[in-house]
Amino acid sequence: EPLSYPVLQGLLLAGVWVACSNALHLYDPARTRGGVAAALGLCTASWGSSCALILSSLWALGQNGLGPDLVGSEVDFFTGSLSVMCAWRLLCISVLPPIE
Repeated sequence: EPLSYPVLQGLLLAGVWVACSNALHLYDPARTRGGVAAALGLCTASWGSSCALILSSLWALGQNGLGPDLVGSEVDFFTGSLSVMCAWRLLCISVLPPIE
């Protein structure tokens, strides 16, 4: 089944991801460019926290009749962003020099 509002959902995911990353202090280059394992770990923490926040919010809204409930395409859309995020992080790690 298609997503109801893919552009809005993409913007929501990006906004929550930025907010979670900022709360976890993941925009500090010393933390994200210190090595592949550390960068991917921090990136996964940001992804996991943003997906958990969005999906639990959608579930809670659906349970109270205030919004859409979780459907397969919603879960796939939000959780499918991990591979894209890891690919970009690996690209950045391989192109940008480490901070010394």
